[in-house]
Amino acid sequence: MHKTRGTKLSRVQVLDCTIRDGGYVNDWAFDVPMVREVYRNVSKSGADFIELGFRNTLMAGSQNPWICVSEATLRKVVADIPGVPVALMLDGGKFDVADIPSARDSLVRMYRLAVHKKDVKSGIRDIARLKRKGYQVTLQLMGINDYADKDFKELNGVLKAAALDYLYFADSYGSLFPSDIPRIVEALRKTRQKLGYHPHNNLQLGFANTLAAIDQGVHIVDATIFGMGRGAGNLPLEVLVMYLHKVTGLPRYNVIPLLDLVDRYFVPVYQKDPWGYSLPYMLSGIFGIHPNYPKALVDRREYDMATVAKFLEFIKDQAPSGFDRSKLDVLVQKGAASSDIKVKAIAREQVQAVKAGRKIDYLGRHAGRDFLILANGASLPAYRSRIRKFIKKFKPVVIGVNFLDDLFVPDYHGFSNKKRFTQYVGKVSPRSKLLISSSFEASFIQEYTARGYETLLHVDCPDSHLDIIDGVITTNGRTVGLLMVAAAIAMGAGRIFIAGMDGYRPPLKDKTSALHFYNEAEEAEDLAILAEKHRYNQNMMDEINRYLLAHGKEGLHIITPTSYGRFYTDIDHWLKDF
Repeated sequence: MHKTRGTKLSRVQVLDCTIRDGGYVNDWAFDVPMVREVYRNVSKSGADFIELGFRNTLMAGSQNPWICVSEATLRKVVADIPGVPVALMLDGGKFDVADIPSARDSLVRMYRLAVHKKDVKSGIRDIARLKRKGYQVTLQLMGINDYADKDFKELNGVLKAAALDYLYFADSYGSLFPSDIPRIVEALRKTRQKLGYHPHNNLQLGFANTLAAIDQGVHIVDATIFGMGRGAGNLPLEVLVMYLHKVTGLPRYNVIPLLDLVDRYFVPVYQKDPWGYSLPYMLSGIFGIHPNYPKALVDRREYDMATVAKFLEFIKDQAPSGFDRSKLDVLVQKGAASSDIKVKAIAREQVQAVKAGRKIDYLGRHAGRDFLILANGASLPAYRSRIRKFIKKFKPVVIGVNFLDDLFVPDYHGFSNKKRFTQYVGKVSPRSKLLISSSFEASFIQEYTARGYETLLHVDCPDSHLDIIDGVITTNGRTVGLLMVAAAIAMGAGRIFIAGMDGYRPPLKDKTSALHFYNEAEEAEDLAILAEKHRYNQNMMDEINRYLLAHGKEGLHIITPTSYGRFYTDIDHWLKDF
């Protein structure tokens, strides 16, 4: 071990923030006896501070005692235990300094105020008032990866003048690398404040980044027991303490009390509400954005990773602070993951880019013919025999999507989702012609099939209505079944029938209901997402129906049970006299 690192390790202070930061995992469902044991054993481990929650006084009515920790609760936790100083965190805009007692009347010794870049100056004013009440005070700069050199320069003066005990920087999205730490520390060192570092483990670099911060002379670092923290978690306190003991040889570091806590309390918590390395939180680290963005996209289970990455690149370019669900909803609804997410040309320009000299052979190919679109709802196998009778009677052009097993052999088999394509293209009947979205690159298709296929030219245009421009379908649609309805229109359909489009509403009432007739593990489970999908499909069908009627056609006919009731006519109506 290099002598300089050993010296810095022996001087660094450690703050445990398990109850405060780990509480994001289990909604702070810690009872007082457990927190009392955490306080007792963390105090024996060699840590210098313990953070026991928030004192967000404007949320004092919360049922959760760790959101606005009262002095009475603190007395129950620390009573008769000779322990380390207690810290609490404050969230900008969620507290009133006037509600916080003087330090002489409190068991709290340090307050940490977490602020985003835009709130640093107002945060410093609050910190000054807390300092006058007798507390040690810390300002924690959230989302440090969003700070450019000019931001550090602009804030250097006010940070240097602030009466701080520590100035923290937080790797809020776990996106830093060890090589990033020197630049940040060098910029903050100009404030002449003692520095602190709060890691996250999205890229499995929490420990490496912490050692890099200590190497750069940071005075205090954070950790949590068993790495407990939202998503990918934090630096495990027991690992840090064990390392400090082994390297420094200082007897004050003792990992055994922490391992006792892990065994007695945190393994059971983990088994109920797990945390750790995961895809959404890794993406959060890669793109340096709030983890709820990638989590929401991955949870939808309808986008491949290339599409998710395009969403996240766009969100990153907007430099959001925290998570704004409305930003994501707007992007999803407008089809922002189309082939050119950053520069939205008008529909015709996009059409020409997609068309690019391609010949559109399918346009009007089946003029006047009936079409039957086979979606994947649970009604498909239930009505199999009647659907076959329907096909025999009307002889429609049949288009299936995604997975049909051996229920039917359609004339065309369509894909517009890369995940579904990779899963199911190998199961498509050789008698069916592949109809594949123009959003798929030829090289990608060839990785998964050597079969011939026909490209369905379409463009996802934000705020557009269904149209066919120069043979190219323009929609703001995402559902493959409805895209195949549009394909039927392009092919000249006389009437359009749909089977197996059951809708997403039944599972909202009965969680045992199936969205598909087969086990589709990739389907989203979040009821709010399913409700949004249902509304979206309803709106899209309304639009398609208006288009058909405006062009002198019959409206849509869904012939199997569906929650899109306005389009439903029972299949037996069509089979009468047959």
